Amino acid sequence: MPRCVLCVILLTACTACGQLLSAESPQPIPPIEVYFSPKGGCTDAIIKEVKAAKSSVLVQAYWFTSASIAKALVEAHKRGVKVEVILDRSRTEIDNDQAEEENVENLLVIRDKAIADKFTANWKAHAEHAGQYRKQ
Repeated sequence: MPRCVLCVILLTACTACGQLLSAESPQPIPPIEVYFSPKGGCTDAIIKEVKAAKSSVLVQAYWFTSASIAKALVEAHKRGVKVEVILDRSRTEIDNDQAEEENVENLLVIRDKAIADKFTANWKAHAEHAGQYRKQ
């Protein structure tokens, strides 16, 4: 049975939640989007949000499995976005997008500042006791 992996990604790409407009269309961006996998678009949705991030991306995950998301995070970092990641100590390898292709995943993209602030506070609490990864 595929392993379910919980990944929380916080993006501070915008500030006026509820009044967001996409670049492609003047239609408001929904305040919540829901994705399910396998093959439900979680990876593409995360990459889209990482590409839209303007100031920071905070990642908290038990196991990071996506090379394509890792690439998007590196690209965000290169364009000046502050990218920080907290992973479980035992899970630092990448396994070629198993999450999108095989695992049972779900993703909520929430564009609400109050909720984002709660996730950010939780991320910061975990970052205080997390160790720094050093490649061996």
